[in-house]
Amino acid sequence: MQGRRIVGLLLSFTIVASFWPRHILAAGASPTQTDVGFVYRPKDDSSLSKTVEVHSVNLAGSFNDWNRAGAPMTDAGDGSYVKHLKLDEGVYHYKFIVNGNIWMPDPKADPALREDDGHEGFNSGVFVGEQGRDFGPAISNGVNMAAVLHDPSRTSYYNVVAADTAEVRLRTLHDDVQGVVLHWHDQRERDIPMQRGDTAYGFDYWTASVVADGTDKTVSYYFVLTDGAATRTYGAGDNNGAHAVQRFNADLTQRFPTPGWAHNVVWYQIFPERFRNGTTANDPPHTLPWRWDWYKMAAWEHPREGVQFSNDWYGRRFGGDFQGVMSELPYFRDLGVTTLYFCPVFESSSNHGYDTVDYRHISQYFGAKGDYETVAGTETLDPKTWKWTPSDRLFLQFVKAAHAQGLKVIIDGVFNHMGRNSFALRDVLANGPKSPYADWFDVTDWGPPVKYHSWDGGGSMPNFHKDAQKGYASDSAKKYIFDITRRWMDPDGNPADGVDGWRLDVAQDVPAAFWIDWRKHVKGINSNAYITGEIWGMAAKYLQGNEWDAVMNYQFGMRAIHYFIDHKHKLSATEFDHQLKQLLASYPMQVNYVMQNLYDSHDTDRLASMIANPDRDYNQGNRVQDGAHYNESKPGPSAYQIQKLMATFQMTFLGAPMIWYGDEAGMFGGGDPTDRKPMLWRDLEPYDNPQDTVMQDVIEHYRRVIAIRNTYPALRTGQFQTFLTDDQNDLFGFTRTRGADVVAVVVNNSDKDQALDVSVPFPNNSRVVDVMTAAPVEFYQASMASLGFPDFRNGATVRAMRLGPDAGPVYVVRAGKIHITLPHKSAAILARQ
Repeated sequence: MQGRRIVGLLLSFTIVASFWPRHILAAGASPTQTDVGFVYRPKDDSSLSKTVEVHSVNLAGSFNDWNRAGAPMTDAGDGSYVKHLKLDEGVYHYKFIVNGNIWMPDPKADPALREDDGHEGFNSGVFVGEQGRDFGPAISNGVNMAAVLHDPSRTSYYNVVAADTAEVRLRTLHDDVQGVVLHWHDQRERDIPMQRGDTAYGFDYWTASVVADGTDKTVSYYFVLTDGAATRTYGAGDNNGAHAVQRFNADLTQRFPTPGWAHNVVWYQIFPERFRNGTTANDPPHTLPWRWDWYKMAAWEHPREGVQFSNDWYGRRFGGDFQGVMSELPYFRDLGVTTLYFCPVFESSSNHGYDTVDYRHISQYFGAKGDYETVAGTETLDPKTWKWTPSDRLFLQFVKAAHAQGLKVIIDGVFNHMGRNSFALRDVLANGPKSPYADWFDVTDWGPPVKYHSWDGGGSMPNFHKDAQKGYASDSAKKYIFDITRRWMDPDGNPADGVDGWRLDVAQDVPAAFWIDWRKHVKGINSNAYITGEIWGMAAKYLQGNEWDAVMNYQFGMRAIHYFIDHKHKLSATEFDHQLKQLLASYPMQVNYVMQNLYDSHDTDRLASMIANPDRDYNQGNRVQDGAHYNESKPGPSAYQIQKLMATFQMTFLGAPMIWYGDEAGMFGGGDPTDRKPMLWRDLEPYDNPQDTVMQDVIEHYRRVIAIRNTYPALRTGQFQTFLTDDQNDLFGFTRTRGADVVAVVVNNSDKDQALDVSVPFPNNSRVVDVMTAAPVEFYQASMASLGFPDFRNGATVRAMRLGPDAGPVYVVRAGKIHITLPHKSAAILARQ
């Protein structure tokens, strides 16, 4: 059936919660759509200046990728503007755009659904779909069966997370059911208690994660719901126990597979120009010594008045290259990371590479200086004419060596824009509409001079728009990107020798139709390739199986920073738990497992400096050159203690942790460009600035907790469940469970040491050890296959940890509890001995 709803007038429904777990509604096909009417009456909007003469109103929102021109509203003739859209169930955010450039929230929308718009304002929100109030009240000692829902055709209710793991969800009316058991039948029958997750819009959502038995892909199941003395069954047909129970039938075929290897890894992000200088032969002009004091002016740099900063610092060069990265392969092995993500590596005009000149070639400054000039202008758009430069071959040699060691490699795909010195844009500027690349860019005036839509005032934006009837605006621009994608993923007819995936810069600015086609191309080359996008906000609409596998999970970092770092705006343990569950509920679980869980990156201040500068909006007020009151000095011991705690949480929470190079060495600094200082190396000490020293205790902490994650599969692919939220003592505890394997984590986020009697999810008389502090232990290179890492090179190893036969202390579970002492700002990782 179809419904009809009007937005912008008096809303006719009540909001029960301020957040909707979007995955429950957005993932998988919705059975119905609702006609939603948006109405805006400018004269009734007190926040719109009375001097504005309204000529047009458009509607932009999450339903149309915030396209300011995609949904023009109709003048109703009575002072109001109207637009109707058919929308699936879910939460949508939007604004009205007056006269093409004045963005206005909806003054009549429900304030509970607002979200920060990132510009000191807010977006309005509307919820579309059923609500608990539609089904009447909860029943005491009974179950309101009309509100119960499970639909195995929708991934939001039945989701095959991995080849042997299914996630099952059931909806019930809020506070109507005390317990639910999933009766599951594959090779054997078993009863699995379901966990109640978040409540939204009058419903409770129950979840169970099932590791299937055997190789049979066919499964059947039903649900048993209890409330007081009442027990009801729910299957394919609800007969409430009067007859033989009918069952839901499903299979273990993945509808949205994400790469199995990406479920298991620890990421390490590298800014190539600043990681290691392996040879001075390819150094750019004005390359500074690696040990240079960042705050010292070079002879050619110009200080800014009133601040110890030079704009020239944005363009500094230190000579990092792939010779340097290659030399440090043993470093990655010793640290225990398993996947490298490189910021742009292609030929460009800058130190950061986000202004690509030519995607066909690796930067000459990362390999062999001058080799790009030998091929520039000799190649056409036909890949048969493309040559391999020495820099290209060095990079492929590095990828091969990394794979042999047990490392995956992905690179930055900056397809949203090309540099002002790119071969295509230079040709367009020189030849105008006669250029073979004339349709690559959104040209607004052929001039002369030629004018075009720009990324940064100079960099060009390729036109990847696609019309359903006419196709791509530029077939040749699309083909060029598809061809360079194949070049680096499959350089020699064997995709095992190419890169393992892509990170997509400002990916929301590229039309979805392009990503949908590009994903098919990528997965056609290598079905195990990984695709992640740069999205700072919520990203559910991009992660439904047809665009990307994951995103850089800044939302994880924001929540953790509010809990571990902030003082004035600090989250309680209960609220932190609530926000984490909301975040996990926003995406299919196979997406959560491969999310890049990060605290900082090349675009933010360093984690250690975040800790020393609490109570700021994320990535705001962190650049001294912009007048921010920000402490860029080296943080003290207490800050690094918090960083160690946050690293422990990052390595044990659900998702794939990502480290910004040098965090593990204790590097610090404010926002761009100070966050991109040269990597600290012990063999290069002392540095010119005495504050620049490798923090050995920090690096040892990272090495240990990464080895623990590598050792215990439950920490990589186990289900997440909270068992402790103590707001008074600031304690937070959770488990990671995979089948019979359980690891429990207890966080003491307070400023005091605490002796605790902790209820733990282990059987009585179990012997439990805190592997974070246990001794003696041995660190060794273990076979990745033996630890359950899929899809890595045969024979590859990874740093792991094993307990000595007398490792302790050992805690014995008595009456469901253990007694443990936790120092302030620390965590225990508990596993059965």
